[in-house]
Amino acid sequence: MPLLEKNNSVLIVIDVQENFLSKLMPAEREPLVERIAWIMNVAKVLKIPILATAEDVSADVDMLSRLKALLPQGQAVFNKMVFSLYGQKDIRHALEALKRKDLVLVGQETDVCIAQSAIDLVDAGCRVWVADDATGSPGPHH
Repeated sequence: MPLLEKNNSVLIVIDVQENFLSKLMPAEREPLVERIAWIMNVAKVLKIPILATAEDVSADVDMLSRLKALLPQGQAVFNKMVFSLYGQKDIRHALEALKRKDLVLVGQETDVCIAQSAIDLVDAGCRVWVADDATGSPGPHH
């Protein structure tokens, strides 16, 4: 069995937003965004669904606009109000509706929202891959 099954995969982009990026060292920000954008573009070419979240969306907080522009037309970004995306009913239902179990996680922050989501998704029976070079947290927490 291949490591990832294209027809069983979902890319999940978690909380890539300016208020989290600003906590990273300046030299880390742009390369992280570029790697996430590259993975999103690969998913689009391979027709792999992309699910995206932003934490506590408001007029000042949302998914980074240049990544949001890479989402399929008309696709919403989920307003995540909990650390683990699987702990929020609307996101969990959207993921379950895709009927796919190979999940690739990218985004922020590695030590909280990425980690909690990965743990809950594994507990739910999913196969989870965290793209280490496409995730970030400030300081030694990554």
